[in-house]
Amino acid sequence: MSVHLQPIPLFPLDVVLFPGMVLPLHIFEDRYRQMVRDCMIRGETFGMVWTENEHVELLPDRPLIGTKAMMTEIMPFPDGRFNINTVGSERFMVHELSQQEPYVVGSIEPFPSIGGDSGSAQHYMKTLTGLFTTYMALLGETMGQEVTLDPLPDDPMILSFIVAILYQCQNWRKQELLSIRSIPELMSCEIEILRIENPLLRDALQMREMDRMAPLIVGSLAIYGLN
Repeated sequence: MSVHLQPIPLFPLDVVLFPGMVLPLHIFEDRYRQMVRDCMIRGETFGMVWTENEHVELLPDRPLIGTKAMMTEIMPFPDGRFNINTVGSERFMVHELSQQEPYVVGSIEPFPSIGGDSGSAQHYMKTLTGLFTTYMALLGETMGQEVTLDPLPDDPMILSFIVAILYQCQNWRKQELLSIRSIPELMSCEIEILRIENPLLRDALQMREMDRMAPLIVGSLAIYGLN
């Protein structure tokens, strides 16, 4: 079965964009200024792909998955730069790359999520919601901030993307999460991650408390001549 491929400008960046994720961008390179102007003229979006060095390549054993970036606000500068606000929309898979423009153009096909309304996804909802709520509270405590979450969605796909967006990890790990098509599989992976992360955060908080208490303990021992 032939696949209908759509050409789309690609913006490589050391950021992983997920559907629903808001991402402000400052566009200053000439080639990407041109990309934004072309998208404005054509009424098109561009695609975000993760890379550590701005070089986009296709590897035979690793599909290149990205996310379309919808420009919700465009603020041009007199010198040609742009500040733009974007939000991630649909995921896609890149099949071919070309350099017909100053920027890279990818030939893509949609990479839609599957299984979001399955019984398996619903089965994971309660566990993932609980673990993620705990994770955010512990994360806030480690940063000395109180984290107040809005009510989490009851849609498995949206919940799984929110978890992936807010999970603090290296970008290669986020890219792995972005590349999981099955929502139940993504949720299961996130549950495994949080079951590891939450105890680690608790241990870090306990170590911090012990470090904080150590001078007080030493001081008390000195008072009683026990040090």
